Amino acid sequence: MPVLSAELIAREAAEVIEGVRRLIVEEMDVSAFDTPPWPDALAAWARSYLDAFARHPNSIDLLATTTISSPATLTMYEAVVAALARGGWPQERLVATLTSPVLAAAVESAVGGGKAGRADEAFASGLDALIRGLVAQLAQVRGE
Repeated sequence: MPVLSAELIAREAAEVIEGVRRLIVEEMDVSAFDTPPWPDALAAWARSYLDAFARHPNSIDLLATTTISSPATLTMYEAVVAALARGGWPQERLVATLTSPVLAAAVESAVGGGKAGRADEAFASGLDALIRGLVAQLAQVRGE
């Protein structure tokens, strides 16, 4: 009779977590990054990101604290980074800058209870400020 080891249990748990992550990421739309301008694409993707996590609020704590290894998730982030790089962004400045505010807004919106309308307004306002700030930062990076 096989004995379950801690290593086997951890590996199985990681596979389940990545399966959940993959299913949620598949709900996110990166198609806007196929065509410029990147600020519009970023806004569409961020809303899609928010919506996907808002539909699965119980997954946020788990997914935010585990290492990403899902090919679907990596492909999604690669699409975002590639589009922004085409827009002139240095790749090393992108992923952490983008996901932290978006994920934070998703958490707030998903767990906001009766405050969802206010959380949605805060997300829209924060997203607008983020994109305007990124446009300004890119202009600085380019020396404009």
